Amino acid sequence: MSVLLPALGGPIRATVPNLCIAVLAALACGRLVPPMPHRLAAFDGKSNTEGRRNEKISWSAGSGAYIVHSPYNFKLAFNNDMRSTLIIAAILLLLVPAMAGARGSRVLLLSAYHPSFPSFHAQVDGLREVLSANNVDLDVEFMDSKRFFTPENLGNFTRLLQYKLENLPPYDVLVVADDNALDYAVENRDTLFKGLPVVFLGINNAQKAMRLHRTLGMTGVIEQVSMEQTVELMRLLLPDTRNVVVLTDATPSGQEDLKRFKEIMRLRGDERYSVFDLSTMRWEDASTMLHRLSSRDAILLLSCYRDQDGKTVDFEEGLGVVTGSANLPVFHLWEHGIGKGIVGGKVISFTEHGRLAGELVLNILAGGKPKDLPVVTGGKANVLLFDKLALERFHIPTSLLPQGSVLLNSDPTFWEANRVLLIEVGVLVLMLVLVGACLYRINRAKVRVNEQLVENEKQYRAYMENAPDGVLVFDPEGVILQANAAMSEMVGYGEDRLAGESIFNLLPAAVHERARADLSSLLRTSAHTGGYELLRQDGKYAYVRFNGVLLDNGNILGFCQDVTEIKRKSDAQKESEMLFRSLLEQAGDSVFVCDMEGHFLFVNDAACLTLGYTRTELLELKTWEVDQALADSSRRMGFWSQNAVITESTHRRKDGTTIPTELKTARLKVGGKDVLLVISRDISKRREKERRERSKQVINQAQAEIIKSLSSHSATVRSIAKQVYDWALRLTGSRYCYVGMIDPRSHDLQILAISVMQEGLCRLESDNMAFKQEDGIYPALWGESLNTGKGFYSNMPANHPMAKGVPEGHVKLTRLLSVPCVYEAGVVGQVAVANADQDYNDEDLETLETLANLFALAIYQIRMERELIQARRQGRDKD
Repeated sequence: MSVLLPALGGPIRATVPNLCIAVLAALACGRLVPPMPHRLAAFDGKSNTEGRRNEKISWSAGSGAYIVHSPYNFKLAFNNDMRSTLIIAAILLLLVPAMAGARGSRVLLLSAYHPSFPSFHAQVDGLREVLSANNVDLDVEFMDSKRFFTPENLGNFTRLLQYKLENLPPYDVLVVADDNALDYAVENRDTLFKGLPVVFLGINNAQKAMRLHRTLGMTGVIEQVSMEQTVELMRLLLPDTRNVVVLTDATPSGQEDLKRFKEIMRLRGDERYSVFDLSTMRWEDASTMLHRLSSRDAILLLSCYRDQDGKTVDFEEGLGVVTGSANLPVFHLWEHGIGKGIVGGKVISFTEHGRLAGELVLNILAGGKPKDLPVVTGGKANVLLFDKLALERFHIPTSLLPQGSVLLNSDPTFWEANRVLLIEVGVLVLMLVLVGACLYRINRAKVRVNEQLVENEKQYRAYMENAPDGVLVFDPEGVILQANAAMSEMVGYGEDRLAGESIFNLLPAAVHERARADLSSLLRTSAHTGGYELLRQDGKYAYVRFNGVLLDNGNILGFCQDVTEIKRKSDAQKESEMLFRSLLEQAGDSVFVCDMEGHFLFVNDAACLTLGYTRTELLELKTWEVDQALADSSRRMGFWSQNAVITESTHRRKDGTTIPTELKTARLKVGGKDVLLVISRDISKRREKERRERSKQVINQAQAEIIKSLSSHSATVRSIAKQVYDWALRLTGSRYCYVGMIDPRSHDLQILAISVMQEGLCRLESDNMAFKQEDGIYPALWGESLNTGKGFYSNMPANHPMAKGVPEGHVKLTRLLSVPCVYEAGVVGQVAVANADQDYNDEDLETLETLANLFALAIYQIRMERELIQARRQGRDKD
């Protein structure tokens, strides 16, 4: 918020607190006429033409003061002495903030990652803390290279950035965050960023940063992790730790940190560590291997974003895999993640890095040259940070923590935990005391007035107080002169509150016109009878039967009989019926009401939508035309004779399709006749879920049997292939199948189990056969999954691009599902099925991939056993 005072010769920015002080000073010196305004607008001694403020100042000769007229219904008066005081006070208060500096300095932050990346907000907070205080604008562009490390993403980003740079005012300094952004700035220094000084932060490769400082004159802050100190902390806090498991990934920064770790451990002479590198494995394998770590291990997390296939996750998802798979203490070198399962460490503060980079930017904007500004190492920004909950989880006493450690999730003091609440309660109590004092004075005044009225009118009200109905006297204008207790209770007012009240204030606005006409009629005819709806003080309504007579003195005496309960019962019955119908109509499930002859009496919108009928069409049907189970009259009557029952059935839609349903049927009495209320719920999803659960159980059984066979010494590749063959046919509902193994020497697909695919036959062939390569690839449609290393299915295989037809006499393929057997990124076999009764889907593909993975493991295991036996034999032969 800023206030402009033209008389001072320039723009002066006043903060809200200083402006409030100025207003309070003005109120202290001036004479305020209530009510108070919501806000005080700026003024310049003339009518304000801004539209949203219309204050103006005028001179009052009678009072010798300036009067401020405001649309907020207040006046502020100043005399001559007050004017001088206020002008001086306003100048002093508004000049406290610094004069607004000339804007124009623009800085572009090029972030290598994306806004949700853990370090981004801390870096920006540090930069803005320095730059915003010096009126420097900061723009941010995201490369998003952590999630999309592809040429396509880089090309798209470059085109968009070039468009922005061509259409925006030029920037004065380029700030790059993290290594990928620095590399990008170097590559484009002569095109996109030509002539721009570069300041970097969050850089892991210190040698590269120092080389760029020497050769290209770039400067900035190096991200220098306290790796050795954190390892020492792990040894200190976990003296029984046998092995430090260092975990990194396939990102450039992750690999750079791994090199640094190995060098540190070499210099320390510490060989009690192992490397867990995601650049050599997939996320799925990583979870299994983490689960197998020893309980005496501890994890040092360097990076967990990208695996060997380039699959990228965000930090929280990667951390979730680590902490969810290994119940071990995890230490980190950066502040993000602490408080989310990580124990702690000596970590980098990205906020401090941002501040340091901001100071370098200010030096450049002030005329400094980047090559003359030394590169700042980030070590001094690192802090000892730990999570108390994680320490307690792994039984690490806080007494072992080094001095100066920061502890997250520690119990706050009573004041720290409840400071805001205590302040709010204090303010509330003070307000209640003030309001209570005001209410007390108001109530005391009311009591005195009421006592006087009661005393003066006591003799005239005695006859009215004993009347069972409401009695009131009002003048020809409708102003109430007297009312008895029954009348007051009827409208919810105090006994002496109705006096002086207009009868029209007791009536809803909608009936005022009719009431005035009735009053005119009463004055003409001396009597009137009618029914009215009275508006009670609590907002509720009372219904009365009114009888009025004209008195000799010109006033009207009225008698009001309360018929609210009678009307309420009548309305309640109608509302109940409407509510019941509305609830049935708006129900999410299908609702039917039918008589005992099977005629539909009511159907809701959900029933029409589910069955595909209009309401008119559905009401013309009989119940058994929707539910075939009700076609048998004896069964129908036996079912309907029960009071309440829950069953499952099948409903037929208008288009002939059916849906499984759960029916809740209740027998009711409506108008003295028996009717049935049926609530129908579509349970298609539940049935599908049950089917999937059964399928999952069968798959688990297949896995268990195959794994059991693998543990047998008598197991052979062919015997395992036979099991995979049987389960593949059973689980996919296919008619044909073959299971084969790649010969490691000839690379031919050796068929171990196959159905005879001749017309009219389906049996397991026992003779050996092989599918051969042609020019280094596997031909035709059967070789597609072997060539690509990926499973596929086609429900129209003849139309597949790789289809070459089938031999004469071969069974026609109507559907095909083929999956390669892959072990350690190598294809070692194949499982294929064909001609299921229903189309193959992703669930079938996943099922067959599970069997193929087990067969691949069997091939690898049996080959290894053979090689081991052969090696032993060769060893004995040499001996």
